[in-house]
Amino acid sequence: MREVKNYLERSLTGGADVAREDGATARSDLAALTDARLPYQKARERWTAVIERRYLVELLRVHDGNVTVAARAAGTTRTHLYRLLWKHGLR
Repeated sequence: MREVKNYLERSLTGGADVAREDGATARSDLAALTDARLPYQKARERWTAVIERRYLVELLRVHDGNVTVAARAAGTTRTHLYRLLWKHGLR
């Protein structure tokens, strides 16, 4: 999941816009996810869930929905990728 880490780092440093579910792009989405009133662990879980889901959607789009090829490109097993897809309601 190196790609997720790199994407998050670029997003936080202003090096990349964030594509929203509706196709629009907004840096303010990242700020909206940062709620300092939350405990660190809860805020981290929220960030992780959003980034994972967006990454998975884009990964499948790039590989035309082919989970086997997408898993190989992501450097993970097909089984693990399916678990992530189910977790995020994408399968």
